[in-house]
Amino acid sequence: NLTDLTPVLVKNVYQTPVIFASFGNPVELFCNHSYSNFDQIYWYQQTRGNTELKLIGYANYDQMYPEDSFKARFKLNGHGSKELTVRIDSITFEDSAVYFCAASEHSSAERVLISQKPAHHSILNI
Repeated sequence: NLTDLTPVLVKNVYQTPVIFASFGNPVELFCNHSYSNFDQIYWYQQTRGNTELKLIGYANYDQMYPEDSFKARFKLNGHGSKELTVRIDSITFEDSAVYFCAASEHSSAERVLISQKPAHHSILNI
């Protein structure tokens, strides 16, 4: 039944607010949640003038899954059951964007995916 697969919006996911950084410096974005049954955290990037959210990568428990287009410069560290940090060692002007994190419970055929996106987001200005 498709009505059983409707995502449920929840709160209590927190992330770094606005960051102003200088070209070439390192930056860390933090995201954490307080749900014991959530085991995945995702990071997304939305660049200026673009409505598309690009997946940077995610953590499932202690396994990191960076997207190919980000993994050379964006490092993921953490645990999907609690927190996930994105580190950019040397930021460029192209990194100036809005960043979103989301947390979820791993889905299966018997379970409903529970996901959320916080009302706040991280903004990286260079």
